[in-house]
Parts: sequence; C-alpha cells; structure tokens
Amino acid sequence: MRRLSLLLPVALLLAACGSREARPPEAHDLSGTVSETWAEKPRLALVGIGLPDAFKNESRYEQTAVRQSDGTWTFGMDLPPVPDVLGVYQVVAFVDRDGDARFDPDEVGQAARNRQWLIFSPADMESKRVTISASSRLREYFPEWDGEVLPALRLKRGWNLYDHAAALTGDNPRPVKKEGEPGYDLSR
Repeated sequence: MRRLSLLLPVALLLAACGSREARPPEAHDLSGTVSETWAEKPRLALVGIGLPDAFKNESRYEQTAVRQSDGTWTFGMDLPPVPDVLGVYQVVAFVDRDGDARFDPDEVGQAARNRQWLIFSPADMESKRVTISASSRLREYFPEWDGEVLPALRLKRGWNLYDHAAALTGDNPRPVKKEGEPGYDLSR
C-alpha cells in the first residue's frame, strides 16, 4: 500500500505534463477558413482596443489550424475570459516569423482578417456611435482603423459579433454562440 501511495503523485504529475489533444476547429469559440494559399501554418491573434484606448494584441489563446488539400486552412480559436470594459476586436491570421507568438508590425503585410468585429460588452446595453481613433500602437498594425465608425449598436453582455458589411438588424450584431461561432472567415 505504501508503494502505491508513493507512485500516485508521480502518476498525477506525468498525467498533468502530457500533451492535450488538439480540438477540431469547429469545437472552438470561433471557427472559419483562412483563404488563399499559405506556405506556413498561420497563427491567430486577437487585436483591438478596449475603449477608450487600451491596446490588445494576444495570440496565446487556444487555437487550431488545419491545412486543407487546396492550401487554405480551417481554424478555430477560443476567445479570452471576459474583460471588464467595452472593446472592439478582430481575429487576425498571420505567419509568426520571429516565433514570439505575437502579431508584430513587420508581419502585417501578409496578415488576413475580415470586416466582422468582435465587440465585448460588460452589460446588456445600447452603445453609442463610436469612431475608433487609433492609438499610435494600433496605427502600426491597421492604419485604416483610424476613423473607423461603428454605429450605435444593441449589445448583449459578453462577446458580440458585428458584420460591418451587412445591414444592422436584430441579428447584426448578435451574441457569439456558446457552442461556437462558425463562418468567421479571414482573407488577405
């Protein structure tokens, strides 16, 4: 019995150190495709601002990218835990040239994104019209965000998805589904 009690902590330690099995893209909070052919596996980053001006650039959230036979990739990415301020973000696919797991300004040229904004709301609310004045850091990544206008939006507490290319309706914006949000496709 004593021998078993000595081995149990070792077994638990080994189990904790084992690699976790990667989930399929559709098992993540967001999933979609990264169009065009990519020579290297793209990494995903959540980039944006907490309003009024808190820059965020993070790619360490759990993610999966699977190469398809045509050279495109399907991906899945989990969203971070709930922040406490209103924020506007996008997921960006990029090649992590320097291996630092961060989306750097010199990696912008080959990045892929879309016109769907992920908006975090700390409460159910009607947001005011927002003009995104890009901070100098954000301007390094997306100069076209400077002056981007989001109309007044009806938001639910948590993550919301606003498709900038579609008309405002009762379904745009909409809360991100708890079981995953498919169709968050990215392109260059």
